[in-house]
Amino acid sequence: DTSKWMKDIGHSWVFAYNSYDGYHFFKTCIPSVCSPQFYEENYEWASAREDLFVKAFTPDVYDAFGRLTRSAEGHDERANLGKITAKTLVISSELDFVTPVYQQQEIAAAVDGASHVLIPAAGPAVMYEKPAEFTAIVLGFVNSKTDMRVL
Repeated sequence: DTSKWMKDIGHSWVFAYNSYDGYHFFKTCIPSVCSPQFYEENYEWASAREDLFVKAFTPDVYDAFGRLTRSAEGHDERANLGKITAKTLVISSELDFVTPVYQQQEIAAAVDGASHVLIPAAGPAVMYEKPAEFTAIVLGFVNSKTDMRVL
C-alpha cells in the first residue's frame, strides 16, 4: 500500500498537474525528486527543463500524469515480492524523500537474494544526479555472476 507520505506527495503532484501550468507543476514536483545539493548546483539545467515543461506539456500529458499518480495509491505488490525468482537489483538513493531508504530496504529484503545498493548524496532522480555511478552499478549487476550487496 502506498504510504501516507507518498500519497500526500502524490496529491500535491495531482494538484499541480490539474493546474495545467508548467511552472506550477515544475516547482511542485521536480525539487522533490532531486537532492538539495544537486538542485542548487544544477539550477540552470533544472530551469531549462522548467521551460520545456511549459512548452511541451499539454492538458493530455497532465491528465496522464494525474492518472498515473493516482493509480499507484491502491497498487500494492508487497505480498508478491517473495515470489520473484529473477535476479533482482534495488538501487536506493540516500536522499530519496519520496520513497525513503527504509522502504527501499523493505523491498530488497522481501525479494529472496535481491542485491541492494545505496548511492549516497543523491535523490530519487539518481540516474541524472550520478549517471556514471548509476550506470556502473546497473552494468555491474547485469554482467555479474554474483550478488552485489553494498549498503
